[in-house]
Amino acid sequence: MLARVREALTFRGAIDRAKARDIDAQEKGARALQRSAEHAAMARSLWLSHSDQAQETAEESLAAAVEAATHLLGDAPEDKKALTELDEILAASRAIRRRIGNDYRTVTELRILRALRWLALVAGLAFVVMLIVLEIQRRIELANAPWTVQYWENESFEGSPTTEVGWQDISHDWQSQGPFDESDGFSLRMDTCIHVPEAQAVEFTVASDDGSRVFVNGERVVNNWGMHGVRSRSGTAELEAGKHLVRVEYFERGGGASLRFSMGGDYEVSPPSDGACP
Repeated sequence: MLARVREALTFRGAIDRAKARDIDAQEKGARALQRSAEHAAMARSLWLSHSDQAQETAEESLAAAVEAATHLLGDAPEDKKALTELDEILAASRAIRRRIGNDYRTVTELRILRALRWLALVAGLAFVVMLIVLEIQRRIELANAPWTVQYWENESFEGSPTTEVGWQDISHDWQSQGPFDESDGFSLRMDTCIHVPEAQAVEFTVASDDGSRVFVNGERVVNNWGMHGVRSRSGTAELEAGKHLVRVEYFERGGGASLRFSMGGDYEVSPPSDGACP
């Protein structure tokens, strides 16, 4: 069972699905993972010192890991399997602890206890590692990528974005899928910062299926909105020397999904997170 749980917890798709959860779920999962890590470290110290509290503390670590799983994982079969097996391990450990009490301990039960304690630690650690990988990857992408991308699981930017990532390029052909899953009906808001060395006219072109539009410093310069197949629109903005915020918005309702964006002129691109853009 240990091998199956570890395989499910470290499954690459689980990390991708955790990244796609909404911000509130990620924050709740992060807090639960922190509790799991703290209890896991405490349980290990208690175990090494042969304390009777080691198993109970390990169970608390596993319980927090199960809570984190409910927030970070989804409805995929791998996620449900991991969560179910974690619950089974936790229930078995508590049942054995109730049975043996303080006096009755068979060799078999002691071996089971040892396995369950370490399994709880491994489970908590696996989720902590998953969160660390997720957060480090997200911060690196946002810090280094020229485009900051916000994703909504609806086509009208309603509510808080489901996720925020960094992209090197926003031109993609998702065909019948989407940037993070295979569902229709999503929207993207993509920001970058361009530095123009001298005053000039910069042309912006966007081709999309379905709608797209381009804003420069909050002013719309290209309108390609609405339901349609691949269609191209262009617009020009007169820009002064300096840095300017460029925003591209896109939505997809059904069928094909694609976006092509380009800028003409003399400029340098940098992440909008550097704070230099208006």
